Amino acid sequence: CAQPARLVHSVSPRESLALTARAADVLGPVAASPAEAAGLSGEPLALAASVDWGPVAAVHSALVSLHDVSGMPWWATLVAGTLVVRALVLPAVVYQQRQAARLVHLRPLLRAVADTCKHIESVPRRQSAMWSGMWRVCVQQGVHPASLLAAPLVQLPVFVTCILAVRRLMTTTQADIAAA
Repeated sequence: CAQPARLVHSVSPRESLALTARAADVLGPVAASPAEAAGLSGEPLALAASVDWGPVAAVHSALVSLHDVSGMPWWATLVAGTLVVRALVLPAVVYQQRQAARLVHLRPLLRAVADTCKHIESVPRRQSAMWSGMWRVCVQQGVHPASLLAAPLVQLPVFVTCILAVRRLMTTTQADIAAA
């Protein structure tokens, strides 16, 4: 099996400068920063919303596609997009609600742990004994206390991504929205 020939071309600094000057003539003036190129004032969120990759761009293109395919007005597209996102986040919310309900049922056991620790004189030792005892009871009963953070940890990034996508939608398709 023959290997393809490698093309090696070295460019001298003078040739590189000439190529750069020629490219500058063809391309025209170049913005000093990506924020300036996007027409932004340098806000971090505006810069994040203007990036053409990642979750913000995916949500933006999904909203534009939903609008184009369905023919719905923009307000209905945003409502439909919200319903889709809420449906996608629903499993995390249900999981958190189930864990919270299980934790409520453990309240008598947790109260018993707190009562057994009341006799400890030192406040730091009493708190440490209570926390470790309560944690042990929760884990033995199949309820992980940190699971109560499942829904917020899922919803927060999704919410921020959707807000940035709608913000980007407003800046890129303002003429379409004004026409609707």
